[in-house]
Amino acid sequence: MTCFACGDVLTGCPEVFLGADDAEILELVVAHAAQDHGITDPPPGFADQVLAATAPVSDYVAGVLLSGGDRHVHVLPGRRDAARTVRAPGYDVGLLRSVFDDAPVAVAVTAVDGHFLHVNQALCDLLGMPAATLAGLALDDVLAPAQVAQARQAREQMLAERQHRHQGEFDVVRSDGRTVPVELTCALVLRSDGEPEHVVCHLQDITARRADHRRLAEAAQYDPLTGLPNRAYFFEQLEQALFRRDLSSGTVVVLFCDLDRFKAINDTYGHQVGDEVLVEFAARLLATTRRGDLAARLAGDEFVVLFEHGSRLNPDRLIRRIQREMAAPFAVAGLELPVRVSIGAAVADRPGSTASELLRLADEAMYTAKPRDRG
Repeated sequence: MTCFACGDVLTGCPEVFLGADDAEILELVVAHAAQDHGITDPPPGFADQVLAATAPVSDYVAGVLLSGGDRHVHVLPGRRDAARTVRAPGYDVGLLRSVFDDAPVAVAVTAVDGHFLHVNQALCDLLGMPAATLAGLALDDVLAPAQVAQARQAREQMLAERQHRHQGEFDVVRSDGRTVPVELTCALVLRSDGEPEHVVCHLQDITARRADHRRLAEAAQYDPLTGLPNRAYFFEQLEQALFRRDLSSGTVVVLFCDLDRFKAINDTYGHQVGDEVLVEFAARLLATTRRGDLAARLAGDEFVVLFEHGSRLNPDRLIRRIQREMAAPFAVAGLELPVRVSIGAAVADRPGSTASELLRLADEAMYTAKPRDRG
């Protein structure tokens, strides 16, 4: 075991307190750190960062024990036993403990069965529980119930295979019942005989990351102006509807809608007014749909609606429903604009129809229905 003063661990260079007989330990620890980070040629100062900056919760220097009586810090190399002890009295070991307690990220040390041994304030804040309450709980107790089995299996595998680290995304449940998504990283700490001693857990709140992912997913599937599904999402849903139709005896109807003389609106009143017309049209179109129907914007002033309601669908009735909804003038930008829409229908009532074919037929029917002077 190698014993360093608290201040030296935090601010000193490893070579200051590693003698010649410890050089192999330093090389081994730094080599493992570089390997885990995919670094083939460690830059200057890398060894300092590994042993000093990450010492309190390091994955490479496996654990930290504070000895208040001797006022020194025991750093336990996780991969190999150290050979000597260096005492450096006079330093306040509370400084190192404060690095753990006051860390801005949630950290816990658990027993191999998952029960909390030490927790920091950030974890208490994340879970809305005091340390005294967490002392009687295990990590499984604060995870979403549906994920406990998954987490337990991962922990058991890490212990059985002596995996150095395990990482995954989970939901923790706060004391107020609210769930918080976290990235959970667990590092296994081994005793000198190679047996598991405890686990260091790091919980990172990924609420913002999840929200970013949702926004990216929505951007890929929804039209940013109207909020309706876009062409890609509609096409995917149409293919699924036709697949279901082939397994049953129902009917799928696609209506293709195009605003008449929309270019004139843009040219006369500007694109901002034109955008407001599109938004209002999308809202009215959505109002004509029912549960299970899907309205989408393909591009420009082209909209489509997918109906999937067994064999009782009447395309002419669906078209009249939309035209009635669009009959009243559009009140936008202080104007009252009459907007007309041309609609074409395509019906899939037999197996074998494709999404591309159905959309093409609806498009052709729309152009057939459009008056020559309302392009």
